[in-house]
Amino acid sequence: MSRDMCPRLHQVRHAVSSEIATQLMYDEISYDEERSGFYEHLRHLSGMEGQSIHHMHLVCDYIYWARESGIELSFELNDEEYRRCLIAKEKGTYAEFLASEELTALPINQ
Repeated sequence: MSRDMCPRLHQVRHAVSSEIATQLMYDEISYDEERSGFYEHLRHLSGMEGQSIHHMHLVCDYIYWARESGIELSFELNDEEYRRCLIAKEKGTYAEFLASEELTALPINQ
């Protein structure tokens, strides 16, 4: 759905993404993943030493889609590491679908 089809949806998504509580939640997720050493480990596994937290979010997103598509990676994650990747990947789902009551009330594909 585009902003032309539903201007209110665009307004709500923008409000959610710029909401301080959402930003603080995202920062806490990133801080925890970095502080725990997970992102450093992921940087090493993926050969992306020195890359930003944002790049690690993209790597986690790719890992998810590779697994879903049956694409073999050049490295393996254990279940706990994969769960951590899902947390990083799914934080966007919160903003897209759950952060506002208006978003949960919108009918999808009807």
